[in-house]
Amino acid sequence: MIRSFRALRRLSDPSHGLQGIPLNDSVPHHELSSTKSLTGWNDTVDDPLIASTQEPCSAAYDGRASATASVNSPPAEQSMLQPKFGPSAVVMLLLALYSTTLSGLWLVVAIIQPRWGFMISTTRGLSPSSAATLTAFLGKTIEIVSVTVFISCIGQALTRRAAAKKSTGITLADITIRNWIIQPGFIFTHYETLAIAGCTLFGALALLALVATILYTTASEALVSPKLKYSEWETRELTAVVHSYYGNFADAGVRCLGDSRFYHEAKDEPPQALIDNGILCLGHELNYQSTRDLIAFLRDDGPDAAIERMAKVNNIPRPTIYTILHDNVTILATRVDTEFSDVASLYERWGRIIDNVTVSIPHPGVWSASRFPDNKILQPEDLSNTGSFSIKAAVVSPTLNTLCVNMDEDELAPLVYTLFPHDEKEDFDRWAQEEMIQWDNSTVVDDVFRWGSKYGRRRPVFGALPELFQIVYHKPSPIGNRTDDAGYLLAHLGEPGAEYTLCQMRSWLSTDCSTHLDVFGLGKPIMRVHCGDDSDPYTYDLSVYKSSNSVKVPELWSS
Repeated sequence: MIRSFRALRRLSDPSHGLQGIPLNDSVPHHELSSTKSLTGWNDTVDDPLIASTQEPCSAAYDGRASATASVNSPPAEQSMLQPKFGPSAVVMLLLALYSTTLSGLWLVVAIIQPRWGFMISTTRGLSPSSAATLTAFLGKTIEIVSVTVFISCIGQALTRRAAAKKSTGITLADITIRNWIIQPGFIFTHYETLAIAGCTLFGALALLALVATILYTTASEALVSPKLKYSEWETRELTAVVHSYYGNFADAGVRCLGDSRFYHEAKDEPPQALIDNGILCLGHELNYQSTRDLIAFLRDDGPDAAIERMAKVNNIPRPTIYTILHDNVTILATRVDTEFSDVASLYERWGRIIDNVTVSIPHPGVWSASRFPDNKILQPEDLSNTGSFSIKAAVVSPTLNTLCVNMDEDELAPLVYTLFPHDEKEDFDRWAQEEMIQWDNSTVVDDVFRWGSKYGRRRPVFGALPELFQIVYHKPSPIGNRTDDAGYLLAHLGEPGAEYTLCQMRSWLSTDCSTHLDVFGLGKPIMRVHCGDDSDPYTYDLSVYKSSNSVKVPELWSS
């Protein structure tokens, strides 16, 4: 019984003293079992008290000294310090290097805005959709890794402040800083912590990291992700394949045949039969193209408007003339030298109806240069038919002048073989080959057409007058060391005062224009010529223009 009461006393007095504590030794015998149940053990009463302070099981009692030492010793502590180059530190260092390197690269790309060229295309390199996906993925990894590194640094700094001996410690608001970044809505639901921790250095940095986290993916998509965009104009020298000089109808005819074997055979000295076949082919091709363009012109402009325009040529602007190159590229011509096209002033000067029209067209070689692989121009088909580009080329422009004059039969007599004043009428073809070069009759329109020794140009000769509503062509003489620089046709209209119309067609390369090419992903490419602008920096430089070949096309036009 005394052992049981001693156990109760130790619970009340850790000093184990007996003084000052009343004891009641007269405990009934029937309460002994209940008193022993307080200890819960059949061994000494000290054992359960000592065991409860160490582990949840019974322990052997080694005496008073052992019990006292077990109660007074502090619990074991786990160290908060980690090695400087431990696994977690190395991982965080690698993540920091990754986010810093890629985010720096992202910043450079966003500032420079480089052109990727064929690195991103559907035909070569990375496709546009794959490039956009890769950019979005890398941008998201930069965002996640940056947030991870920042939260780790904030945690280390707060832990060091809390564990430092001379530190003021941390507040609960400081502990919630990491939640601002992980859960951005936390600052709205717990705005009280924002007022406290937001004024500290860590709070300000956390707010900055929060803004970067929210906007980083959007900024990456807007500034880094590849997208179609026009660049600034850049000066480049483009190259293209050149087949022959301008106006070489023989070469064009051979190419019209479409047989490369013919072309290689005709490079040096093509046989006459091959040239004749090529001219025949080219004549049919040009006949088709001119008819197609005329029908399209009348369809777009309308017959009534065309008739009205012809009646009031100086009062109504003429429509734009266009043709199709390679059945794909729309070529828009531009009227030039319009000061010489005033019908009223020309009639007042010459006393007859004169129609003088000069048009310049874009250089077709610009289209070939835009498709030439060595120039490395990204085509719309390289970008799923969504890209486009523009070219302003400083090149010469083919120019065509048509001068038509109304004349009567008497005025045409010096130019028509059947009206010559001699009795014996020989065959015109034989006469043209043998004697045409010896004849050069003067006319009343020499100054209009600029013929004669004064201008150094010969007059045309026709075999006979055309029938009503028909046209005859001038066939130049094949002999003589000269070149005919124009083609002529004579039409019989049958109108009083304008029974016949004589037209002269000349062509040359103009240096007063520049060629503009616009290629779109949807729609046909368009080529236009820009002329008469002294401030145009792309006008062809006269100082580098050299032409050693003259244009010779009358034989083609008269075939």
